[in-house]
Amino acid sequence: MIKRKNWSAVRSLRWFARTAEEHPNDSLTRFGWKGLRETADDHDQADVDAIYSEVIAKIPAGATKILEIGCGDGAFYRALKAADPGMGYRGIDIVPENIADAETAKGTVTVAGTQSGDTVTIGAVTLTAGNSQGPGGLDFDVSVVQASATVTVASVQAGNRIQVAGKLFEASGSQTASGLDFDEGAGSDILVATSLVAAINDAGNGVNPFATADNAGGTSAVITVTAVDVGSAADIPLRTFASTMVTSAEDLAGGVGSDVEAATSLVAAINDAGNGLNSIVSADNNEGTSAIVTLRAATPGTAGNSTGLTSSNGSRLATSAATLGNGVASGVFEIGNVWEYLAETTADWDFIVAIGSVFAFTSIRERDLLFDLVNSKASKGFIIVADPDNATPAFLASKMAPAIAESVNVAESYYEGARTFLDDSLLKTLFPFYIHRDSTPAAAPADLPVQCRPISTGAFNRALGRDYAKREARKGNPPPADFGGITTTGGLVTGKGMVTIEADWTKGI
Repeated sequence: MIKRKNWSAVRSLRWFARTAEEHPNDSLTRFGWKGLRETADDHDQADVDAIYSEVIAKIPAGATKILEIGCGDGAFYRALKAADPGMGYRGIDIVPENIADAETAKGTVTVAGTQSGDTVTIGAVTLTAGNSQGPGGLDFDVSVVQASATVTVASVQAGNRIQVAGKLFEASGSQTASGLDFDEGAGSDILVATSLVAAINDAGNGVNPFATADNAGGTSAVITVTAVDVGSAADIPLRTFASTMVTSAEDLAGGVGSDVEAATSLVAAINDAGNGLNSIVSADNNEGTSAIVTLRAATPGTAGNSTGLTSSNGSRLATSAATLGNGVASGVFEIGNVWEYLAETTADWDFIVAIGSVFAFTSIRERDLLFDLVNSKASKGFIIVADPDNATPAFLASKMAPAIAESVNVAESYYEGARTFLDDSLLKTLFPFYIHRDSTPAAAPADLPVQCRPISTGAFNRALGRDYAKREARKGNPPPADFGGITTTGGLVTGKGMVTIEADWTKGI
């Protein structure tokens, strides 16, 4: 368990930067959730989509300019734009990697039973599935064999039985639709085998999601039963209860490889520096654990939206779209520290949204100030999904009650203890608080303590530079002289540029 409540802004930044380094493709890092469900307790994308939908529904009808604090990879922005394309939006996040990810065009390729010769084309480069993935090559390895076994039919008698994938088939003189019977009196061993094949492949009896059968297109008394899933499938039983049906094994066997392994090979081919693709895109399949390959344009922005993404087979190599998509022009998302951004910016936001991060890395001493800043900058209110460790019921009541009392024309307001307005059961556990009004009740605090100003004090670049130097040191490289840091004016991020790594930043590395 990470102890968060006394962390300063810079220590929070270091934690965020390390998280971004260790989990660069976890789109839900800012929630502390997994992008893919791994255990029964993890939250998946459907949970997040439900939260986004409800948060969007609480944005007042008159609000046209939204500020999101902790925008992460831009997922909420895309959900908001899908619901209301004309909505004005700005997102800030303190992690540079998140901003780059939010701006980057993306796409996916889902690997499902890919066969040798199938192709994926990215831009003008085509990768071909084969039995290897060589350095600098345009091939990837799909050495996948489905588990199988055979059944040899000879003089089957009425009442003879065979079990396939847990279903017991019986010779009964007929083969009925959706039934578990087959015709032993069909006229020959080949015709009996054909009847059993039809029974196994019948969509109504529940076997064909697990295994299929074939007897050389109805020309053989030897039936081959093949697992539907690729790779090992030894848990699919094939049992015979009569000497008239002889099986080659008691389980389907011989399966090797998997869709995940094929996807991992495709990722390696895309990221191979020798074939030129990595100048166009980068790829990942959740660190080698997923059959879904996520592609990211090499350069953030809208240019990646025109990068083609096609395959030769839409079911075995399903692409998300004909091109990468959702690349966003610079300026929609900005690197920013929430305290400085809210205190220094002169932008007039109607409504502020913060999901899962605004109080997550805020010390108890600083959360009052942060609340006052948020409250002062959104004329029509805010909705904040807070961190339960810091946004305690007593704190929320002490801040929200005055904010509600001081606001003009409050239409709705909720905080801990009054959350029945929410429909989503998961969101209710995350300590949301909300106000919809027609005025901003107070001016922003005049001064910020130094620990809330990591941008203007240079602590932001210092933390990033130190982490960059540490990463290079772990690779065995000499200490770097500079890195792609940020440039600022008046405590606000104004761009990116080369920043010198000072000697004292790297002490102890």
